[in-house]
Amino acid sequence: MDEMTQLRELRADVPVPDRAALAPGRQRLIEAAASGRRVRRLRADWRVAAVGAAAAITVAAVLGTQLGDAAAPSRSGPASTAGTLRLDSPAEVLNRAADALEKQPAGPQPRDDQWIYTRTAQVASLGGPDGSSLSPVTYQPGWVPYDNSAAAENGKDDDYRTARQVYRAANELPDDPARLLAEIRAFYPTGHTAESPPEGKAQHSFRAIGLMAEAYPVAPAALARIYRAMATIPGVRVTDHLVK
Repeated sequence: MDEMTQLRELRADVPVPDRAALAPGRQRLIEAAASGRRVRRLRADWRVAAVGAAAAITVAAVLGTQLGDAAAPSRSGPASTAGTLRLDSPAEVLNRAADALEKQPAGPQPRDDQWIYTRTAQVASLGGPDGSSLSPVTYQPGWVPYDNSAAAENGKDDDYRTARQVYRAANELPDDPARLLAEIRAFYPTGHTAESPPEGKAQHSFRAIGLMAEAYPVAPAALARIYRAMATIPGVRVTDHLVK
């Protein structure tokens, strides 16, 4: 008898509850087990992963690029519906995100023998550029070792870095935006072949910093420095429409 299959099929037609519905039960479970050492460790590990996931979602949602060797003017967007945040000011958006990150507690550094779980949501526009017709959301789960040295040695691609490499490099980034961008460009070098030609400085900076910002886990303080440096790259702008 395959008990796990029976368990999955028992109520397969029931919709998956959202986070709001699960939050009260999760909090009661955490409070009831607060004295247990294992539960505390699991909570800490989950917090590290959650910080990284939020970072990736934030970058994907609020940023777009119009990059070249020269600075491109930012395009004005609609007034924000949340407080007084000006969406036509990339520096204001990114610096406010950095302020919020700096208030978050730092989670424990992952161990080399741990794994990272990802669940990626994908949706495609089937209509015009306004996304009026969208395909159903699909989810793609995945697991990768935190210390994925074997993949790094096999050379998956020029930009591949293990999660451990990115985590440690991000923690060592300086506060000064110009120095930070220079170090990230060195961490993710530009191309030098016909298939991968060199980039302009602004384009290289944004590509490299985007790779690090979308990686996880990354400590909140390190991600805050990344956001502040991103705000100084010529051509960075906020999208002119809300993103769901």
